[in-house]
Amino acid sequence: MANFMFLPTTEPDRMRVGLEWILCHDGNPKILLSLLVPQERGWVSPTREDPYMKALQPALDADLLVISAGGNSRAHNNLHPTSHFVIGGFDDKGSSDKSGYDEHPSASHGFNGDGYWRPDLLAPYTYLPVPI
Repeated sequence: MANFMFLPTTEPDRMRVGLEWILCHDGNPKILLSLLVPQERGWVSPTREDPYMKALQPALDADLLVISAGGNSRAHNNLHPTSHFVIGGFDDKGSSDKSGYDEHPSASHGFNGDGYWRPDLLAPYTYLPVPI
């Protein structure tokens, strides 16, 4: 049985408190999906300094798998820490021929503020070709 819990805030302090409450009062969560982007503006900085990443620390402390969206802008250069499993996007150009796939031009990828390459995994970004 799967449970879905939504934390309706983007304020780091409220996120942390809500996440701590969920971890203490709900039955055994295993995965946290984060669609937040670390420090949307500013210089590349260590991920441990990012208020959003600090807010998600209770999930990591509880050994949850934190899955994070890689982002939708190459201009955004503050990427997730290695403690998150990050999924980015590739451009399949509408084809099932994998030899022509490239990282999607608008999907975030590169080194994070700690010097580690992000994302961990690429998934279809625009098209999903299926046999007809």
